[in-house]
Amino acid sequence: MNKFMNEHLKKLNNEDENLENIKLKMQKHKQKRKILINAVAVFLVVILLGTASPKLYAKFQQNMKYKEYTRRNYVSGKGEIASAYNENIDMEYVFQNDIGVKIDSIILTDDTFKANINLKLPDELRVDKLPENNNEDTSIHFGFGFAVYDEKNNVLAINTRLDNSIFGRECCTDYIRCLYKELGIKNELFSEDLANSAGGKLIEKNDDIIIQELELNSLKGFPNSEKIYIRIFNIGYTLSKVNEDKMPFFSEHNDLEWQFEIDTPDKFLKRETIKLILLDEIPRLNINKFVLTETGMVLEAKKKDVVETMGAGKDMDNWGEVSDALINITDEQGNIYYPVQGGTTGKKNGFYSRFEIDKDLFESTTLYLNMKIGEEEYTSEISKEE
Repeated sequence: MNKFMNEHLKKLNNEDENLENIKLKMQKHKQKRKILINAVAVFLVVILLGTASPKLYAKFQQNMKYKEYTRRNYVSGKGEIASAYNENIDMEYVFQNDIGVKIDSIILTDDTFKANINLKLPDELRVDKLPENNNEDTSIHFGFGFAVYDEKNNVLAINTRLDNSIFGRECCTDYIRCLYKELGIKNELFSEDLANSAGGKLIEKNDDIIIQELELNSLKGFPNSEKIYIRIFNIGYTLSKVNEDKMPFFSEHNDLEWQFEIDTPDKFLKRETIKLILLDEIPRLNINKFVLTETGMVLEAKKKDVVETMGAGKDMDNWGEVSDALINITDEQGNIYYPVQGGTTGKKNGFYSRFEIDKDLFESTTLYLNMKIGEEEYTSEISKEE
């Protein structure tokens, strides 16, 4: 018994042996901890790579598409405008693949941009020469994509050719992303565009000439731009085939592009927008913006029952009559001016209306804003804000 106790006490008091045992245990603990840390690290790396791989691949694809974009075919032209708003641009056709494009004129105000795009087509691209033109089940629509921006890379609007083909839309979406990247704009969303609406109308069409007016409108306001850049791309026809009750669309995309630089006159830079007010208050009408520019009168406001009436319009048999009475402007001679554009703004109870009323008309007569919602009618004289 004493011998056993002596040996036990000896072990307890053997500092060297005890120290070695402690070191050994610590080393084993460290090894286990290291193995655990390495396992966790490997697990995290696997998760991160799994998450990052699609993003890295998408980034790689975007870089490849941008390289293709920089190698596309384009030609350029330049023009100047005289000081008057209705002067044409002195410009010759710029040709590529036998297609000629030039800009005949532009107008720029705080709320409106207009450009007449003149296209000269070769014989084989004339619509009357297309084989599909003789097919009763095929409808043919001419169009082009466009981009408008200024020397500070303010984007007025970028738009694709108007077609519903998935192929055409995807190609042009890639083009728009690349153009934003070229302009140094990180946000690739269409919200970067200053225009809230874009439209066009045919001005002239003969054997080989097509002239289309491009019109952009903005509630945000267009800047005082010293230079305007216009790009025309993906010129072509959208063909639609009628198949029973369905109408699938198809279109061929092309990489042709025309770039134009236009020096704007002093009159565009020194333009004056007149702020307007109503002399008599219209109940529950909250006006955010009421202005008169060189090309039109714009009202942006909030009124719940107006927006509700607009929303219910699709279910009304007499919507045309209701719409005409909902918002209009009259003069003291009894002439009625209906909105040429309008609708909801996306803000709560927000709407806007644009009228083709210029400064000359405003100065020559008294104008009244009229609203009719249900049985309630309101009229108020329009005046300059002092």
